[in-house]
Amino acid sequence: MNRRNLTLDLYRIVAAALILLIHTSMISDGNGVHYNSYYFFIAISISRFCVPIFMVITGYYFFKNPTLMRKKRTLKSIIWLWGIWLVVYSPVGLYKLFKLPFEQALKAILEVFFQSSLSYGGSWYLVAVFWGIVIVDYLRKKRLMVISVVISVIIFILDCLNSTYYNLFSPFSNFAKPGEFCLTFLTGIVWITLSYYISKYSDALIKKCTNWLVLIISIGLPISEFLILYTIVPNYPLHSNNGATESFLTLPIAVTCIFTFLIGHPIYINRQKAIYFRNVATLMYFIQFGIVNISIHLFKYVGSINLLFWVDLFTVVLLSNLIFLISKCGFLTWLRLLYTAPLKFYNYEEKDLGESDEQE
Repeated sequence: MNRRNLTLDLYRIVAAALILLIHTSMISDGNGVHYNSYYFFIAISISRFCVPIFMVITGYYFFKNPTLMRKKRTLKSIIWLWGIWLVVYSPVGLYKLFKLPFEQALKAILEVFFQSSLSYGGSWYLVAVFWGIVIVDYLRKKRLMVISVVISVIIFILDCLNSTYYNLFSPFSNFAKPGEFCLTFLTGIVWITLSYYISKYSDALIKKCTNWLVLIISIGLPISEFLILYTIVPNYPLHSNNGATESFLTLPIAVTCIFTFLIGHPIYINRQKAIYFRNVATLMYFIQFGIVNISIHLFKYVGSINLLFWVDLFTVVLLSNLIFLISKCGFLTWLRLLYTAPLKFYNYEEKDLGESDEQE
């Protein structure tokens, strides 16, 4: 079988762009907070689907066939991308690390394995997926999924308290810096647990969640929740702790329905053609952290907040496509390491697993 579902790979492209909007819709510097109200609205509401659905995609396809071989391959793929981009951004990480006192530096090194790194903020997502699969799959094998559900509910409530509802429920929400708790490996347990149940009940969900009305309602739930908060919390954007809003109470329902809609409307094309979109989306996700830092700190685009997203999006898309295209040249094939692990990173059994039905 040499075909692949293009729908999810196209979603990845759109999601990578929306994640970039999160990182550019609100910027703080020594002169205060800069934001565009319209971009901020989209970033805080609609863009928040993106990373959870990324996690659900990986978990869903793993739990469809949770063999040891597939688990090893999935985890190794995660480890590779996490590690290679730590290397790419290591100058940034080392610069920040050397500025810290010894104890804080040691803490920062240990945190790399459980949350965001100093090198680039997006590393938390890979850490969360890795530990999510390890922990949830262990509980699945022990037939203790009820524990996984209870843990997920507790973590998700804490995520919401520490981010979206931080200002409404203080001091109960200040057990961590605003939005910091959401960006840890614990959040991965929530979405990987959800992906397990989506995988288990996918047939029933597809029958109920693949019409456009359900999709519109699903998108509207977090938007409505955001608008309510925007109304009752004075100066909500400024009190959102620089866009640290990560979790809405309605997000699990919305993510379940949107993901089900995507898999319920597959577009199967030649695998190699579809893989192009997946690889470019991967590059877009990781490259944006460097581009945003450069545009803000070097070119000072903070003063042109309305242009920041579009300039960075153009740069990210252009650079991602350029890297993908030149990585096919003989002497530059090593650039492929930026979006896929080399075959020798897997053993021969894992090489034979193939990717015809994988979307992680």
